[in-house]
Amino acid sequence: MKKLSLLLLVLMLSLFVSAQIVEQTYHFENPVVTEIQSYNQVQFENCMQTAVTGNPTLPYKSVSLLLPFGSEAESVEVILSDFEEINVKSQLYPYQASLPYSKPERKSFAKNEDVYSSKNVYPSKCHGELSTHYLNGHAFAFTSFSPVQYEPSSGKVRYAKTATVRIELASAKKDNSSMIWNTPYINSKVASLADNPEMIESYKTRGRNIAAYDMLIITGDEYVEGFAEYCEYYNSIGVRNRIATLNDIYASSEGIDNQEKIRNYIIKEYSDNGIIMVLLGGDVNIVPYRGLYCHVQSSSVYEDNGIPADLYFSALDGTWNDNGNNRWGEIGEDDLLPEIGIARMSFNNATKQANIINKTLKYQREPVLGEFRDVTLAGEWLYDNPETWGSDYMELLIGEHNDNGYTTIGIPEDYNFTRHYAEDGTWGPTQLKNTINNGTQYVHHVGHANTNTVAEWYNSDITDANFSGANGIDHNYTFFHSHGCVCGSFDDDCIMERMITIQNFAVAAIGNSRYGWFNEGQTEGPAPHLHREMTDAQYHERIPFLGMHLSESKCQTAPFVNAPGQWEEGALRWNFYDINILGDVAIRPWLDEPFDANIEYDAQLFIGCQSTEIVVKDENGNPQKGFYCSYVFDDERIGFAITDENGVAEVNFEGGLAATGDMKLYITGLNAFPVVLDVTAVPNNSAYVVYEEYTVNDANGIIEYNESSSFDVVLKNIGSVNASNVTATLTCDKTNYINITSPNYNVGNVSANSDITLEDAFAFTVCDSVPNNSNVRFFVSCTDGTDIWESKFNVNIFAPEFEIMKPNGLELNPGDSETVEFTIINKGGSSASNINFSILLPEEISMNQSQFNIPSLDAGEETDIEVTLTVSENAALGYAYEMPFTVSSGRYSVNGSYAIIVGNVTEDFESGDFSKFNWEFDGNPNWEIATGEAYEGQYCAKSGAIGDQTSTTLKITIDVKAQSEFSFYKKVSSESGYDFLKFYIDGQEKDKWSGEDNWSEESFILTEGLRTLEWTYSKDVYAEDGQDCAWVDNIKFPPTAVIVDVETVEEKDITIYPNPAKDFVKVSTSDGQHATVKIYNTLGMLVGTRLATSATNEIEINVSEYNPGIYFINISNEEYNVTKKIVVE
Repeated sequence: MKKLSLLLLVLMLSLFVSAQIVEQTYHFENPVVTEIQSYNQVQFENCMQTAVTGNPTLPYKSVSLLLPFGSEAESVEVILSDFEEINVKSQLYPYQASLPYSKPERKSFAKNEDVYSSKNVYPSKCHGELSTHYLNGHAFAFTSFSPVQYEPSSGKVRYAKTATVRIELASAKKDNSSMIWNTPYINSKVASLADNPEMIESYKTRGRNIAAYDMLIITGDEYVEGFAEYCEYYNSIGVRNRIATLNDIYASSEGIDNQEKIRNYIIKEYSDNGIIMVLLGGDVNIVPYRGLYCHVQSSSVYEDNGIPADLYFSALDGTWNDNGNNRWGEIGEDDLLPEIGIARMSFNNATKQANIINKTLKYQREPVLGEFRDVTLAGEWLYDNPETWGSDYMELLIGEHNDNGYTTIGIPEDYNFTRHYAEDGTWGPTQLKNTINNGTQYVHHVGHANTNTVAEWYNSDITDANFSGANGIDHNYTFFHSHGCVCGSFDDDCIMERMITIQNFAVAAIGNSRYGWFNEGQTEGPAPHLHREMTDAQYHERIPFLGMHLSESKCQTAPFVNAPGQWEEGALRWNFYDINILGDVAIRPWLDEPFDANIEYDAQLFIGCQSTEIVVKDENGNPQKGFYCSYVFDDERIGFAITDENGVAEVNFEGGLAATGDMKLYITGLNAFPVVLDVTAVPNNSAYVVYEEYTVNDANGIIEYNESSSFDVVLKNIGSVNASNVTATLTCDKTNYINITSPNYNVGNVSANSDITLEDAFAFTVCDSVPNNSNVRFFVSCTDGTDIWESKFNVNIFAPEFEIMKPNGLELNPGDSETVEFTIINKGGSSASNINFSILLPEEISMNQSQFNIPSLDAGEETDIEVTLTVSENAALGYAYEMPFTVSSGRYSVNGSYAIIVGNVTEDFESGDFSKFNWEFDGNPNWEIATGEAYEGQYCAKSGAIGDQTSTTLKITIDVKAQSEFSFYKKVSSESGYDFLKFYIDGQEKDKWSGEDNWSEESFILTEGLRTLEWTYSKDVYAEDGQDCAWVDNIKFPPTAVIVDVETVEEKDITIYPNPAKDFVKVSTSDGQHATVKIYNTLGMLVGTRLATSATNEIEINVSEYNPGIYFINISNEEYNVTKKIVVE
């Protein structure tokens, strides 16, 4: 009987739905007639110009109607009425096919003369195809129609001022209820897409409204550890996340291949937990991609069955391959409404992973202020007949525009724009690079591209050296968004992957894995459409997270993908599929200068309350829209809301607030630093005594190292009942820094909703080595003997923290003297006294004074110390003499090293071979020694006699101890412009020469560290000219060895323990040789000497009589000289 009743219910629901009709009326007025290439176009606001290629272009209105729960669209009827004539002077413009940016080939002008000579009303059917799509379980009917009717032969044009769209419904073939979430974000997304947002009410009782977590990270097992800091950061700001490894996914999910298993796992996590973002952690060799199918009829047919599209993992309805022919994403098998945001960190090793994550975190934690209203627009030449410039598309990203049938509100017009436009003569790859290095918020680019090139850069140009300014310190990392073709083809080693995986430059890149498409001579096109909508999602919708910007862009573009009529050109679908984000999905772009949000909220909530209100404003009191507000108790999210245009978020607690005690309120939004607040849930009709505020009882009101003080503490009874016989106990989490000497206090009685001040309540002492700005959490436990009330507060402890600004490196000759200046800065939060600064000198360097005493430095204060250095006449040429230095005050110190370069080292090849240095060779034949052709002397190096399409390389790796100049002489005789001598530093081409180029000097700056220098002579496939070779001579290297009296090296097997030490310290060696052990204080004074013999290999040194502080132990013999630091307590 129960089964029968259920069956009848389903049948009744089916009959009810099938009889339903959704109806929407649209109105049109104020048509605008424009001219394009001697033709006319009729335009209406929010109508897109389109047609079959060669047919008259008409304005089409996209229809996006939200359908009742449990239904889908079955048929559509469009009723046009209230017609009015439009005066046009020319024929309507024939629609021209979209072109890919990288192949704007010459094509004939398309015009269907049969249609233009017809006496029939065009179009024969005013509406396009009807389809049903689902967005987070909400059914949408998509179609389009034109209010314009055209008689081509007579030239008459009329339009309907009123159009009524009637969609007949049928019962949905699939139950999508598991996909319905009624979170504030999803409700807002659904409402913004619907022409009839009121229909959302039919879904609100059917979905869940609090997601368990926000972001799923999918990666290989070997990369999980590399995401630890990333996950911790996002959890700390309220973006709750989990990691799933591919091995676990493949083992637990069903699917015909790994891609489907990954997608099915994502669907489950979305359905069960309400995730809003997925990060794919790895290149395609780690996380495989799904290749989608698309067909475009342009000037020729374009077809691809493997478009890399991470959309497959974010649009979660259907299978994308219903007919099983492996053409994933065919029309009718697609899902154009992504439920979640998606992005891919496209790395293939741990170093690249670390680079991406470091940029992601540093960009958000430590923004470089003053650059976030500076936007860069780069537009290249695109096409010449009709003339088409990228700048026309770029300008539509600024301000409000209703061009081309849709409205977007983009970058504020009062921002600072740097425009690199081809038609203005300001375009160029070098100019764009310089702008990025000088700091810019975002780079928007339109131009031709390929896998290894974009913006006229090539893979070899994307280096840390070329983008050294965009290092996250001097200037911000930036975002790079391009319309160009294939530059985002992450299935290959594309140029956008290089942008995000080097240490500098782009924190994320948005681009196409295959062709980008445009419409010549117009300001509309597939790539510009998606770009405009993404910019609107950022600046107008104020969505915080990058991955959701692109998701919103695709949702708003989806109604335009299916073209009117029976036929789809396909270019917008292609671009819709192939645009992806390379970078982090959850990063929050700074789209204005960061600010600290002002939050109005209740710090205490009564148990059982149904809702609470949060108000978010900026520092000027302006309400802030789109801020995510979530309450978390005991690691579970219990309430969530998003602020509206008034800055108000109404958080509802389903079933009433059930938590007791402390919980967190996380607030995250566009352009604001994340906020984390403590909120206490207290019982109604009871007492509840908690911490309110504190005061430190000393002169400056802060806690500092090596001091004894006490707290005045204010307690408050936030309950509604008086508390009697209360006692309070104070503890902390950093007992190694703070010793609470008086932890208990007898409070007494505290009236309801009132506070009490406890004077000198809790005494404490602070250790003398606590790091500056250490955060200590204190816990206050109050009790009346029956109930216990816990609360907490955080306090920062301040101490000295030294920084030494050393002078630039010196290059001196034997006998030279130079005065230099060291700057000592106390960047800590507390003053320091009796500060010692000392420099340890090698025998070849002398100084007028090497030990200094500074009586005191206040917090933030600095002092300069001048010293005069003199190089001995006996100093060896070609070395960097390193001088360790230290600044110390009590237990606080900082060490560093300063180098003086004496002379240089020259490879002049006068040995007659390559034996003087450790040269390496690549190629066949190798470089050789030439006689009688040198720049100076008898010998030089000459490239081998190679054949066409080959190269030969001479290279060497050196250890540069201080930044210095490097130079060499070169000569070339080759086919000009084709066969080159190229010079590389660390694999990056620095310069190249061809033709007849006689001996000349070239110089470069080498930075500190290991550097590989290469000279490569290479030939192309064609002709040869001249002597077909290159020569190199008189290479002047910077110093590559270090001579010091005190050298710290780790590879020697020397053990010093214990460290720190109080009584004795033991020094042991394991090489079985004698060694002399000397102990120096920080002033460089020798305070002790011992001998380690081969018999013992260990000595014990009594340090009990030494004053507490820092000392240096130097262990040396004929083979090594090692210095290590110890601390005596």
